[in-house]
Amino acid sequence: MNRMLMCGSDNFVGNGLFAYLTSKHVPIQTFQFEDMLHQSSLCQHQTMVFNIIDNEQPCSTIVQFLNKNRFKFYNNVVVIIADSLVAKLCVELLYVEKTIVLTEKSSLRDFGQLASLTAGKWNPRLYRSQKRLTEREQQILNLLVNGYTAREISELVSLNYKTIQAHKMRVVTKLGLTNTSELNKLIVRFTHRMSFLP
Repeated sequence: MNRMLMCGSDNFVGNGLFAYLTSKHVPIQTFQFEDMLHQSSLCQHQTMVFNIIDNEQPCSTIVQFLNKNRFKFYNNVVVIIADSLVAKLCVELLYVEKTIVLTEKSSLRDFGQLASLTAGKWNPRLYRSQKRLTEREQQILNLLVNGYTAREISELVSLNYKTIQAHKMRVVTKLGLTNTSELNKLIVRFTHRMSFLP
């Protein structure tokens, strides 16, 4: 059985998950996100859980770190536990091959599946693609998250401004939002520390 590595066990969800997994005799090592930046040996664990609910780091920082190092995590199972409001952005913007995104609203059954991950008995149902956006829509969403306006994106990707606006509206619809104002609020929540936001 392989050891599970867990970042962010210092809140209600993290404490509960840690207690549950240890009760199932899952060997867990906790770490701080800053340690991950400096200790490449941490990447050797088969299962890595990043609890980014109420984290000191913005969700976007964790997602960018995982994407930048995705080839280091090729053989790993990466579990992200995110605030339900930003989980959809995590799903759409993460490019790590084996990723499971759970929220505080996920079923206990899905959280229960984590105990079997270290034994190599993962359920492919958890890995099924949760992505809803096309590659172009993901590209536009990524640029919006990085602070580009629709006009700037239009110039960057050589598409008409109206086309970018149409893609942006499809992103809004597919993420279950009602307007671009909600998308902008979601992006702010994703790119800033949660503790400072309502």
